[in-house]
Amino acid sequence: MHFNDRLVSYVEYHSDASWRDHLPHRNWACVLFLDEKEMPCLEEVAAELLQRDVALVCTAGAASEWAHDVLDDEIVIREVEGRYQPPHLVLTTWDQTVEEALWCALFTAGAAGAIEQVVVLDMTLGTVRNRVGTYLHALAAGTIE
Repeated sequence: MHFNDRLVSYVEYHSDASWRDHLPHRNWACVLFLDEKEMPCLEEVAAELLQRDVALVCTAGAASEWAHDVLDDEIVIREVEGRYQPPHLVLTTWDQTVEEALWCALFTAGAAGAIEQVVVLDMTLGTVRNRVGTYLHALAAGTIE
């Protein structure tokens, strides 16, 4: 699906690292869904997103505020340690709902053309997949704005 000239794709996180193969390398945003705090794999995910030059990360779910903080910490640690940083400012948000995070990534963030793809990265073992699909189909049908 496309919204606001942005291709939307869905990737479910698995510990086998195959999720990495579905991430772009430029001009992209990530909508990250996470329900559990203290997931050690989140640091690995944050590092991978930055390594692939993500422009925006919108977190949602029960652990969204914590995930947002982990991402911001990774950005600061990389700066202090002189490790790779994307060549642009990385914006991060945390949202209460799936719909708010998707709306932010699709319509409110980034200059025209700066974000070409939005990747929904689901770290909830697929529990938000149907909700994401329902929202995107309703958006495409024009039943919500």
